[in-house]
Amino acid sequence: MRAFGLSAKQFKEMIASQGNACAICRRAFDGIVNKVCVDHDHACCPGVRTCGECIRGLLCNNCNSSLGWFKDSVEAIVAAIGYLETWNDSRLLIPAHPRGPGEARSTLPRPSERISVVGTE
Repeated sequence: MRAFGLSAKQFKEMIASQGNACAICRRAFDGIVNKVCVDHDHACCPGVRTCGECIRGLLCNNCNSSLGWFKDSVEAIVAAIGYLETWNDSRLLIPAHPRGPGEARSTLPRPSERISVVGTE
């Protein structure tokens, strides 16, 4: 934890304060599959080491990596949420497409083929 400017005691206190779970997805840390990542503000301290003042919380590897891929951009994350919500909402308007074992996902309509408004055909 030295790379993050945390003592073992501070680290344990952080885990306890988060209920031994990721601050984003709330999955419990198990130390094997769901390992603990110390999230920090890369604008303050780029790279792996931190000053210890810019630690935001403890995340699982998936959530920590996701923030990294989004480059900590709130705008990009909000756009991704909008994209997923639009996709999920539009799927409610599409008749069910039963798929058997091994049937490719490509049987679902493409975004341009989806019905966006009910009753406007």
